[in-house]
Amino acid sequence: MIRKTKPKPPVEEKPNDYSTSFVIESPYYADLFDKFLPGNFTPAHGLKKHNISGFVLNKYDLLTTLSAKNLESISSFPLFEFLRHLFVWKALFIGSTITEFCPLNFSKLEKFPAEDTSNKTTSLQNFFDLLDTIAEEKDIKINIIKDLPDIVKDTNEVPFVEAENFEYLQHFEKFAKANDYFKISGQALAYVPITFKSIDEWLNTRSSSRKQDLKRKFKKQDELIIKTLPIGNNYFADESFLANFYELYEEVFKQSEVHFDKLTYEFFKGFLCNKNIRGEVFLYYTKEDKPELKNNLLGVNICLIENNILIDKYIAMSYPLAREYNLYFVSWKVNLEYAIENKLKYYIAGWTDPKVKASLGAKFTQTCHYVKIISPITRMLFSPFKSYFEGDKNTLEDLKK
Repeated sequence: MIRKTKPKPPVEEKPNDYSTSFVIESPYYADLFDKFLPGNFTPAHGLKKHNISGFVLNKYDLLTTLSAKNLESISSFPLFEFLRHLFVWKALFIGSTITEFCPLNFSKLEKFPAEDTSNKTTSLQNFFDLLDTIAEEKDIKINIIKDLPDIVKDTNEVPFVEAENFEYLQHFEKFAKANDYFKISGQALAYVPITFKSIDEWLNTRSSSRKQDLKRKFKKQDELIIKTLPIGNNYFADESFLANFYELYEEVFKQSEVHFDKLTYEFFKGFLCNKNIRGEVFLYYTKEDKPELKNNLLGVNICLIENNILIDKYIAMSYPLAREYNLYFVSWKVNLEYAIENKLKYYIAGWTDPKVKASLGAKFTQTCHYVKIISPITRMLFSPFKSYFEGDKNTLEDLKK
């Protein structure tokens, strides 16, 4: 008689350690980036063995972050189209496109091992040496350490990150500058402190004209059915739903001004089906049958919940119908209502559209990148034009005027 053995339970994979990073999301979520890298990114294997998120972009358009105004100015130069290819470089990025901040674990960087195994020293300098080595081996033109909080005198300006990590960041910045990296402002992260107890109280913080405009937009919510399911719900394993969702995601991607990273179908499947990640998925259906929609699904908004913060991650919508239903504004209201009802401290509304988000009461925290142009001559020529690439910073300064 052959005795049957009980199958071993699956071993739960432990996530990476982000304890001394600025990551505000679940580590299980942060780990998804390296598991499901966007299709146009190439893994940076020299970093992966150290559990550092990074990737190579073979054709990075330097003009990606230019404001429309600055891009128009540069485009007006004679022979611009002929010289356009000179602004497309091979780039090494250190960071992730799915977390709000760069997932570097600073305490580990302080003890980074040398690539030469005969060298037993551990230091932050070894990390920067590795980046130089990767750049040389892969013919990289520019290194970009992306999306770190900007160092400010009053760290309360970034209230949802650990203030003590700024000490690591100050040390990191010194090494970055010593290794020929310069700091450039990145995108502005929008957030709303939940200091109000109702939507009406929040609306009262807006101007009279804006308040009336928003009330008019919010009336479209009456024409929608809104359902909420937690991330990890078995419903998201349904391939027909995932296919429908991904089509809506692609519609939003096509509408975006910047096409930097296109997340894969497999990423969203792994994300939505992950029971270790806490969050809510808001499903928006039209009450009226719409032949252009599958199952009347107008939009999907995916939010994480960490440390009493609602983090708005992805919204997928059907265009142009989503505009007709004012779905962007309705979803903003629904998210604020959720945060109020669940006694959350902040609603983080992500990047992009700072003007619109400012009109909705958002505050902003500025991020920065540490950038090294490998060629010293090109680095020197680029320096006077640095401010051209700080689109969100310039926009926010204009809003303050």
